[in-house]
Amino acid sequence: MPIDTTPSTVATNALQAIPFKALIGGPLQACVEAQAQAANTTWNFIKEVGLNPKDQYGNRSATTVVFQYQKGGEMVNLVVPLLAIVPIPFLAVDDVSIDFKANISAASSSVAVQSESTTAGGSVGGSFGGGWGPFGVHANFNANYSSKKDSRASQDSKYSVEYTMDVRVHAGQADMPAGLARVLNLLESAISEGNPQGSLEASPRFGYLDAAQPQAKQEILIVVKDSGGLLLRDQPVKLALTTDGNAFQGQVTRGQSESPWKNGAITVKTDAKGQAGILIGISGTATPPPSATVKVEATVKSGGKEQTHEENLLLQIANAASTPPAPSLTGPSELKVQKNIDRELQIKAMSSAGQPVQQELTFKIDTDGTKFDVQGKHGTVVEAWSSTSGTIKVKTATDGIATIGVKLTSDQTTAKKFTVSATLENKLFSKEVQIKLES
Repeated sequence: MPIDTTPSTVATNALQAIPFKALIGGPLQACVEAQAQAANTTWNFIKEVGLNPKDQYGNRSATTVVFQYQKGGEMVNLVVPLLAIVPIPFLAVDDVSIDFKANISAASSSVAVQSESTTAGGSVGGSFGGGWGPFGVHANFNANYSSKKDSRASQDSKYSVEYTMDVRVHAGQADMPAGLARVLNLLESAISEGNPQGSLEASPRFGYLDAAQPQAKQEILIVVKDSGGLLLRDQPVKLALTTDGNAFQGQVTRGQSESPWKNGAITVKTDAKGQAGILIGISGTATPPPSATVKVEATVKSGGKEQTHEENLLLQIANAASTPPAPSLTGPSELKVQKNIDRELQIKAMSSAGQPVQQELTFKIDTDGTKFDVQGKHGTVVEAWSSTSGTIKVKTATDGIATIGVKLTSDQTTAKKFTVSATLENKLFSKEVQIKLES
């Protein structure tokens, strides 16, 4: 009897039906997707933690942390990019191990038993006898037969299928990509110090011009930074020569001019690098002095407050022709005002001989005269304060000085300046004093 191969066939088919593609490809696909999610998590962390929202120009700057500490007896801001001091999550699947075991067993057995017997049925009998002389014979006989056939067969088969799979995945903090590592190195090098009140830097401290070479120029370079040490873009900077401004001319080389050059003064907005540049030369319309002071001023916002910074540069002029002394009005260039606080403005009149003179001075405010109370403090009041016209006239005392008291009666004012004028030695002289509102 042949052996039954059905279990073997079933076992082979079961082995072929195992989904190896899913068993091996599934875990690998899951690892690839996990790696992609980890990379996306890293990018989201950088965007949400390490970068500020887009500014008006569409740029995103690095988020910084400011620490204050003492250095050289002064408070200094240490500005540190946040990404340079916090760990960035960057996980990577670095090992995947898939163990698969299949156990398929099959068995087959066959048992056949056969026995056979045959019986022919029937019977035959008889007798016979005879004699021969004194002898005699007698015999009897009888015969029968039978037939029998038996058979038995048995078959036994069995099989089993068993498979197991173990998947081990290991992930850890991976090395930073070369590009990200370089970015972090750049951020680390960007750690800088800054003045908590912002800063203004103007150079050179000592400039040089030659009156014999009017084509020669001197560039004044100005850099403005905020409290974090960052360069300030579109920051207004005012430059003014405090002596004989008409003898000079100015031209903007960096930044954007906000007001034209006039009487030795100009206002420029810094460029994208926080810089403003002004090229100063001799105008040729007036005789330049042997030296002139260049005043540079900028008001920087810091911590919600405004801080005014000022730098004074000295400009030397070679081959400047000496000019005879002239009468003058001297005094401060700025007057700070505050509500209900009396502030004094003092002006001195001098003759060409350098002597104080008694002369009538006219103090006139440009606008908002109704918001000010002005009184004469020193000298003789010739004409009392008129809030309508915004003027008061005071004659200098024997020391050549006239002083007025200025009090702001309102919280706000649009007034920008006082103009002080007088006729000295038959020539009209004037001086402007800027008004600054204090909170």
